[in-house]
This record gives sequence, structure tokens and C-alpha cells, in this order.
Amino acid sequence: MNSPPVYNLYKMGKQISNPNETINILQNINLSVYKEETVAIVGSSGSGKTTLLHIMGGLDTPTFGQIYFHGEDISRFSPLGLANFRNQKIGFIFQFHHLLPEFSTLENVAMPALIQGQSKKKSLEKAKGLLRTVGLSGQEKQPVLTLSGGERQLASTARALMQDPDCLFADEPTGNLDEKNGEIIQDLLLHLNQKLGTTLILATHNHDLADKMQKKLLLKTGELSEVATAEKTA
Repeated sequence: MNSPPVYNLYKMGKQISNPNETINILQNINLSVYKEETVAIVGSSGSGKTTLLHIMGGLDTPTFGQIYFHGEDISRFSPLGLANFRNQKIGFIFQFHHLLPEFSTLENVAMPALIQGQSKKKSLEKAKGLLRTVGLSGQEKQPVLTLSGGERQLASTARALMQDPDCLFADEPTGNLDEKNGEIIQDLLLHLNQKLGTTLILATHNHDLADKMQKKLLLKTGELSEVATAEKTA
């Protein structure tokens, strides 16, 4: 890679302490992720995959170590600084879509821009285009509760792209979907990475999806190690 990394993690760790013990959820994490790269993090349930994504995306903070995003240490950001970072630089697709039932599908997608105070007209127009991109054209006025599980995940994906993020995180994006809808989401994520040039980092139990990423990392006993994908070993 000739360009500087989007992310650089140095000896990053996360601990949780209680009166009886200190638990190392993550330890000695060193990782570089580059622009337009696709990265899968795999590991057993409870291995810390979601915690790692949340820390990299500014939803949580590390106990020690540094996290550099385009050369800036986000682990030193204030809560307001992290909120702005999440809104302007990061897109998140959660296993549970977290759409707001009181708003339409279009309004849900536009929400990140509306929260930032951008023009309502322009925000809704852009959200409409993103719904078209993910295959939900014509569903703009639908209450999100009337959407299928696959459609809700597509709407969540569109919402994650609303602010043109530098990096898109996906936490078990196919975890609650049937095989058909899971494949649709897989293909869409790879298409968006190629079309938009957005760096993609995902946590998954789906090894077929993980093997389609350029880099596959195993999180075990709190530490990361790179493993070969099926395509690289073929």
C-alpha cells in the first residue's frame, strides 16, 4: 500500500474491571486499514468483535493504546468530538437495524444529515437516491415497521451511507437474515465498496462473506491475527 492508512491501531486494549477481577476484552491490538480495503473480523461469540468495531467507530473508548484515523488520535477526542466524528466520517450497519419506527423509510435514511442540521430538502433528495441505490425505490413513504427484515437492513445500509463516510462498519450484517437476503446484502456491500471507494470493515460469523474480503482477521483471546481467505488458499 502506497497511501497512508485510514486506520492505525497501536497496542490498543479494552478492559472491564469489577471488584473481583479485571477482564481483558481486547489486548495488544495492532492493525492498519487502508482506503478502499475490505476487512472481515471473525471469531466466536463473545470474542470482542463488536467491541472492536465500536471502539474504531467512536461508539466506545479503549482502556489503553492509540487509534489513529487519518493520522489523528481519536482516542483523545472529547465526547462531542467523537459524536462529530461518527456523524461525519463513519457509517454503521448494525445487526439489529435500529431504525426509528415513528419515521418513514426516507426520513430514517436522511436522519444523520437532518441531525447535523443540513437542508431538509437536500437531505431527503439524497436519501431518495440512496434508497434507489440499495434497491428500495418506491418504498420512501413506507413506515419501517411494514418493511421485511431484508428491506430494513437495506434501509439501514442506505442510512449508513448518508454522510458519505470514509469508513463503513457492518456488525453481523447478515446475522438476522435468511440466505437469500443475506446474499443480497453481501453483494451490495461489495458493490458499494467498489462503486463508492468506501473502506469496509465488518464483523461476521459468515465465513463465506469473510472470505470475500481482502483481509480476514481472527479475534481470539482478545488478540488479532490474520488468516488466509478461501480465495487466497485456493
